[in-house]
Amino acid sequence: MVQAEALADEFDSAGNGLTRWEAGSGDLRDLTKTANLPSLHDDLARSFSEDPAGNIWIGFNTGLARQRGEECSFFTIGDGVPAGGIQAIYTDRSGRMWLASSRGGLARVDDPNADHPTFKSYTTAEGLSSNSIDVITEDLQGHVYAGTGRGLDELDPATGHVKHFTTADGLPSNVVMSRKMMPGLG
Repeated sequence: MVQAEALADEFDSAGNGLTRWEAGSGDLRDLTKTANLPSLHDDLARSFSEDPAGNIWIGFNTGLARQRGEECSFFTIGDGVPAGGIQAIYTDRSGRMWLASSRGGLARVDDPNADHPTFKSYTTAEGLSSNSIDVITEDLQGHVYAGTGRGLDELDPATGHVKHFTTADGLPSNVVMSRKMMPGLG
């Protein structure tokens, strides 16, 4: 209990915080004032992932951060990140990273370790049922599934074809917010 109290005193409790656990040492590292991250008092970290190269990705309301070694980079709409909060980050079997956005649909990053990663967007213009995506997973054939408030979208990355599933197809609800609501997938 004393150790937990000491750790709580060590970090800024006046606002939002962001801490990384260092597996090797077992220490907690405060990232609150890390260069190139948005102000954690004004922006929230919403999602987290690790890519195949070991980079840590953090989705915020205003963009996407990548911690590569000790360096952080922050990517925004100007870099191709979809608009809105990054609700989920998913790395598929091919090593591509997928982003679910609250307002900008899906985005794919083919090489997450690139110095300047490129973001391929999928929105309602490309056939998605909604630009508000809450969750992502994939099946054994490499099709990507995006859970929305309008059902479940299945995207074939090879062709760009999108298929929609709703309660009419047997979903218990058109609101898909969890991978647990996608039985048999991922």
